[in-house]
Amino acid sequence: MNKCILILTFLLTSMLVHAQSGLIAGKVLDEKGETVLGATVSLEGHSKGGKTDLDGKFSLRGIADGKYIIKITYVGYEAKLINDIEVKQGKSEFINITLIKASKSLKEVKVTKTVKRESVSALLIQQKNLSTISDGISGETIKKTADRNTAEVLKRVSGVTIVENKFPVIRGLADRYNMAMLNGDILPSSESDRKAFSFDIFPSTLVENMVIVKAATPDRPAEFSGGLIDLTTKGIQTESFLNIQIGTGMNNQSTFRPYRTGRASKTDWLGYDKTMRVLPADFPTRSDYDKLTTAQKVDQTKKFRNTWGTSEMSTMLPFQSLAISGAYVKNLKKDYVFGVSSAVTYSRNNRTYFIDRNELNGSLDAYKFIDTSYRESLLIGSLLNFGLKIKDKHKLNFKNSFTLNADDNTIVRSGDFIDNEQFIRGSALWFANNQLLSNQLSGDHVFTKRNIRLNWGLARQQIERQIPDLRRTNYTKNYIQQDSLFRSNITTIANPNLMGRFFANTSEVIYNGHFDLSLPYKIKGQSQLIKVGTYLQTKSRSYDARVLGYVKAKSSTFDNSLLSLPEDQIFDEANIKPTGFIISDATLPTDNYEASSNLKAYYLMNDNLLLKKIRLVYGVRLENFQQELITGISARGDKKINKSNIDWLPSLNLTYALDAKTNLRMCASKTLSRPEFRELSPATFYDFNLLANTTGNPDLEQTIIQNYDFRYEYYLGKGEMITTSVFIKKFKNAIESTIPYGFLTTQKLFNYTNAADASSFGLELEFRKGLDFLSHSKSCIFKQLSLFGNFAYIKSEVRIETQTASGDMLAYKRPMQGQSPYIINTGLSWQDKQYNTQANLIFNRIGQRLFIVGNGEIPDMYEAPRNILDFSISHKFYKNKLEVKFTISDIFANPYVYYYNVDESYKIVSDEARFTSEDFTVIRNRVGTNFGLSLSYQIK
Repeated sequence: MNKCILILTFLLTSMLVHAQSGLIAGKVLDEKGETVLGATVSLEGHSKGGKTDLDGKFSLRGIADGKYIIKITYVGYEAKLINDIEVKQGKSEFINITLIKASKSLKEVKVTKTVKRESVSALLIQQKNLSTISDGISGETIKKTADRNTAEVLKRVSGVTIVENKFPVIRGLADRYNMAMLNGDILPSSESDRKAFSFDIFPSTLVENMVIVKAATPDRPAEFSGGLIDLTTKGIQTESFLNIQIGTGMNNQSTFRPYRTGRASKTDWLGYDKTMRVLPADFPTRSDYDKLTTAQKVDQTKKFRNTWGTSEMSTMLPFQSLAISGAYVKNLKKDYVFGVSSAVTYSRNNRTYFIDRNELNGSLDAYKFIDTSYRESLLIGSLLNFGLKIKDKHKLNFKNSFTLNADDNTIVRSGDFIDNEQFIRGSALWFANNQLLSNQLSGDHVFTKRNIRLNWGLARQQIERQIPDLRRTNYTKNYIQQDSLFRSNITTIANPNLMGRFFANTSEVIYNGHFDLSLPYKIKGQSQLIKVGTYLQTKSRSYDARVLGYVKAKSSTFDNSLLSLPEDQIFDEANIKPTGFIISDATLPTDNYEASSNLKAYYLMNDNLLLKKIRLVYGVRLENFQQELITGISARGDKKINKSNIDWLPSLNLTYALDAKTNLRMCASKTLSRPEFRELSPATFYDFNLLANTTGNPDLEQTIIQNYDFRYEYYLGKGEMITTSVFIKKFKNAIESTIPYGFLTTQKLFNYTNAADASSFGLELEFRKGLDFLSHSKSCIFKQLSLFGNFAYIKSEVRIETQTASGDMLAYKRPMQGQSPYIINTGLSWQDKQYNTQANLIFNRIGQRLFIVGNGEIPDMYEAPRNILDFSISHKFYKNKLEVKFTISDIFANPYVYYYNVDESYKIVSDEARFTSEDFTVIRNRVGTNFGLSLSYQIK
């Protein structure tokens, strides 16, 4: 890894030697906000000139510093002169330009504007003329922020809230009802146990744009309801650059304080381990292991290294981060442009969490545990993209990315198990590694004078998720025990959840292909568009686990004094013997499965502009989805799970332009959400954090969602806007995580099930407004301030009619799992362009969410609201090339609280262990406040 980073840095630095200087670059749009291909851009009074490419972009190079005027002409449109363009230090600001259709008069009309007014006008048109209800942020806007990764960028998009600094929540719906895409291809989940994608992986410097679609159109995948986030990484750039960033940070309850850790391998700092946390290569399968004699099992058990126990370290190190990104652009010959974009990021964060875990048995306390979790989180990301543009009408891109995120958790537990009349102590050593490799080849082509457009793409994505050697221990001491010794809970029957080792590996490969053809035509002189295409995806996954527990080799001759040995000594090689311990293989047939799925999607979409004020985007998408999972169930053989669905998914988006700044939108669509392989598999995994088992449900059905949206938009200019929205969503077979009937709180088993009928109704208010109207003084601070926010009220409801284990009928209503009843997302931004300083203060609050659905006998578990306040300030020095950024995140440091809603009022009044109402805290996690400092330098 070190060699790769050094080589990449050398190549990027070498390529920059050839970087061209003196640049005016921009994009030309029409009145609909669509890019204009073939417009002529010339420099008044000079011979420099060129044409816009299929993305509407142009670049004029080799220009000396100074002030210039450019002229833009295109057949059928009024010519436009843009003055006040200043090239300074070799470049100007990126310019967005809008052309207006010419009148029937043959006389040429020239419209003259300043560069500032023209860019504002173009931005307004882009926002106003989106084909559906969606929000986004462009690469040019991202450049002006201090954001370093896409999770930070998403915080600036209306209606999006970020959880855990990486997972987006859209319209109060998290995880399952959102979809992530990279360059038009569906991304797999970055998490092993949830349907979610971590957006802190990608550096913002290589983002071309981000679009968050909230209402479906036929040309996009239909597996979402909250929002579809489409991230486009950069291809061919207008200029070469190299950016280097280093950063550090701390957490006020973790950094520079003592901590505990398990044994580490030499490669942990790279996020993987191939030497220490490994299953011996020749360790037999369960069927073969069960046939061995006791002596042979002793020999096999001795092959495992003694990696148990934790060590106390004196000082937890600060956060560390390094990012290198760059681009190289080369004009090969006339009308041929080649570009390379690349980045490597590395971050390593150490945190300590203090967690209270409580449980009920009926109305009485069952246990009270205290966890201290020491976590080292590692993130490595890399991008390497190639692009070739041919004669402004053809573009080829080969985009590649590799990301690795790993967590090394050391959890130390102590407490009172009241139900068992015991004191307990134990630990878990939990290392997890996720790797995602994405390779994408795509082409964009424009043919004939009609500008028929063909877009195609092929992609391969591979994700590996590994949990190598998860070790768990549990010691107890009875209330009436005379001595002070804790003893391990080891018998002749294996219980890997208490004293055992767990190995798991998930490997998934996805192949994608898409083909889109856009055919322009006209009705009564108005430009129209019909679009057809297909999207194909095939996915295969294998999941393999080994579940091993330590047992007494022979009960009659066992040396009981071994049970009181500490964690780091109990499984020494000397204690692996016929009178001591051996491993028992508790792996079940369901702990392994093979799965695959195939998606074939076809669509037809029409984009019509009627009477100059009405835009109608409508059509239908057909998705044929097949899913198969094969897993063992017993010695009788394998269980095969087959799912097959053919869905017609129509959508309609109507936009009525009341005037140049105001829109009314109405959207209706049918979308869905499909079960993941893990949710279908009957395999069981014990969660040490929740003290519960999680298992899948082979009978799960996909969720069908009817979506209705109504929106009023008012664009004030300068990127300012006010919108109000109403949305209605109806869910059939909503997938939820529940606790089946008949299980007690101390025996929790989380399962997945379909709720037959659910609905969600929401009201949204979004705004972004500068505060310059508060003062007429040019030097007043209000000229530099802008206020933005998103507020939403959402009422969701699930109607339940079911039968308990005792045979009683149960009928009631409750909110949907994961749905927030309200969202507050607001902020204040300050920007002083004269001194190159920017600051942001952002506040988020998400209403209480149903975390786990109860079973009538066990109450519903909720996640309580948290107040999150983040602050950042950045300043640029040395000709805007050097930037320093300081951040404070989670200033209030409110704990994460999960509680039983015992009184069924769906309200929480405190975060203490027991509320004045009858609500009961199950988990209380104290996280602390983070402080960060980064330094970046850009070579242009």
